[in-house]
Amino acid sequence: MRDELWWNAHHWFQDKRGAISTKLDRELVDQLTGELTSIRYGFRGSKIKVESKDELKKRGLPSPNLGDALCLTFAKVPLELKSSSGRRVVEATDYTW
Repeated sequence: MRDELWWNAHHWFQDKRGAISTKLDRELVDQLTGELTSIRYGFRGSKIKVESKDELKKRGLPSPNLGDALCLTFAKVPLELKSSSGRRVVEATDYTW
């Protein structure tokens, strides 16, 4: 899931021209930018693989907590509904921009 969320954030910045507000605290923006740009990507077969926190640690980099928080905004949240027959149905609701 982490790989997918980071990849979705990457595409949001690259393809949809997403941006970080300059109205935020400059230190916070610098930290977030550093975290987002320090992650390395690769492929395992046909799947994208995002560098793990352990791999970052081995390179002497801190855990990307702000980056993870931003990437979580790209998650799909399960929404429980009931069908007309009364059966429980779970759908994914996309809250991405």
